[in-house]
Amino acid sequence: MNFNNKKLELLEKFKKKPFFLSFFIVFILFLLSLSIFKSIWGMNDDVFMAMYASGKGFSNKPTEYIFFSNIIIGKSLQKLYQTIPNCPWYGFYTFFILFISHVALLYSLLNYRCSWNRLVYFLMYFSFFGLLLIITPEFTTNAFMLGMSGIFLFISGIYREKTSASSNIILVLSILFLTLSSLIRIDSFYLVVILSLPLILIEIIKGNFKKQAIKKSVIVFVSLLLIVPVCYLSNKMSYIKNDNWMRIIEKNKLVIEMVDNNKVTEYSPKTEYIFRDVGWTRNDFLLMGNWFFADDKIFSKEKMGKIFLGFKDIPMKRNIIHFKNMLRSKLFYGTVLFIIFLIIQMNEKKKSDLGIIVTIIASICMIIYLGYYKRLPARIYVPIFSFVSFLVLFFTNSDTGLKLIKEGIIKFKVLFIITFIIFFLFLGYMWNTSLQEKNAMIKERITGLHPKKNQIFLVWGNSLPLELLSVFDNLEDFSDFRMLTTGYHFNNPVSTEILKEFNVKTFGELIEKDNLYHIGNLKYMALYAQYLKEHYNLDVAFRIYMVNPMFMVYKHVKISSEITERLISVPVNVAGLKYTLFVIQE
Repeated sequence: MNFNNKKLELLEKFKKKPFFLSFFIVFILFLLSLSIFKSIWGMNDDVFMAMYASGKGFSNKPTEYIFFSNIIIGKSLQKLYQTIPNCPWYGFYTFFILFISHVALLYSLLNYRCSWNRLVYFLMYFSFFGLLLIITPEFTTNAFMLGMSGIFLFISGIYREKTSASSNIILVLSILFLTLSSLIRIDSFYLVVILSLPLILIEIIKGNFKKQAIKKSVIVFVSLLLIVPVCYLSNKMSYIKNDNWMRIIEKNKLVIEMVDNNKVTEYSPKTEYIFRDVGWTRNDFLLMGNWFFADDKIFSKEKMGKIFLGFKDIPMKRNIIHFKNMLRSKLFYGTVLFIIFLIIQMNEKKKSDLGIIVTIIASICMIIYLGYYKRLPARIYVPIFSFVSFLVLFFTNSDTGLKLIKEGIIKFKVLFIITFIIFFLFLGYMWNTSLQEKNAMIKERITGLHPKKNQIFLVWGNSLPLELLSVFDNLEDFSDFRMLTTGYHFNNPVSTEILKEFNVKTFGELIEKDNLYHIGNLKYMALYAQYLKEHYNLDVAFRIYMVNPMFMVYKHVKISSEITERLISVPVNVAGLKYTLFVIQE
């Protein structure tokens, strides 16, 4: 009894200071996680933005134009890098967002209803989703988590009777977090809003929100309706000033539709005429699928637009690879188990059952829609899983939740919780161990390149796995690099600054440069050689400078009588087609 009394006394103290408890617990969890695990980027887009903001690799000076996130964030990062250049500001910014998101989530959980059980369930949630986001953070998931924390802060403030000052602070933080979410990635903000609307609307209709709560809901809605569009337009106006940026943005939309959203996936007798009308060959189609858009002479916005329009009237088979990947993931089954377990613990009043059910149905519909008509990578379905899981956790009862409890059931519950946490901690550890090995390899390979200031590197697709870099790497290894990508960013104003150093304006001028080096693999070499033959009437061979399990470094050389005797033919199979490329034997 004394132990139970002490637990109740301690719990009463915690109830009075939920923010400090939330901050302390999340701080300890992050400290332990970062001591045991090494955070590796989940996508190369974050590395691109870090390089743009820091002025390394793909940029020769710090810039606010980080493309994927709002210019407001870009300017902030640019100032930080200009002030202290060698600090990994982008990594710190990433983890700051992740940290405050989890503090806000736990605070909203305890603010709504404080109990020891809910703290334990949050540890389960953290071992499952939190650890995943720490090991491989991404700006897309960060934006979602921040927006999601803003939503649950708002909901906890609505349900929980608080002083006026406390209630107003929660309201302001909710608006701030949702606004920041839209600045980091507007698409993630939209997804958060879509998933949360069913619950909020149902609660209003059912009368669970008091009049004062409805007023606060209107304040949040109107505030976001005013602030988010202003920030979005401010960002757009910053890019509109430059015609090249606008072309890149418009081309980017086409690329997303054609490649990411699988709207142009077939080169066959029934589609060949569409490509032929714009001067594309089958090889050009394969290059597009491998993220080559660098040459605006062939891969112009106008030509890609015509191809996209041509495919609109052709019925295409829906790609279900996204669903297959999702169903293969242990995250999917872990989420289902976690939600079922939490539903069992829910309050018998079940006042929020309808909202939860409708939100789950809306989430399933969103997953189906994105999987069939758009794209559904892990960075999209994982946030949806995390939202639904936390929603059920949020309304889980404060006590044991099982009214017909027997000692055996309690033991089973405890065993399930311990097994769940240990299992996903073990999975995270094994996965992180593999990532750390790859991180050490990529850093060693990059250091071994020893770039000279007169060299320029063209990076083919995802052949350089920059996402394997650590979040807290300061990118000093890229200080002497001048890099371009074959993707749609090639002609953007940031890359143009690099091209000016080498007196290059077009892709045709770039391929004539003797100091141009490629980072790619045999597949890209084969496609590139065919491309030069078809569009520039050039027969080229390749001189290889580095080969490792991750990428190759090579140059293309015009075939002449001087090197003919030293050429070795190498057969390469690309998408079922046979290519032959020539390598210079040194």
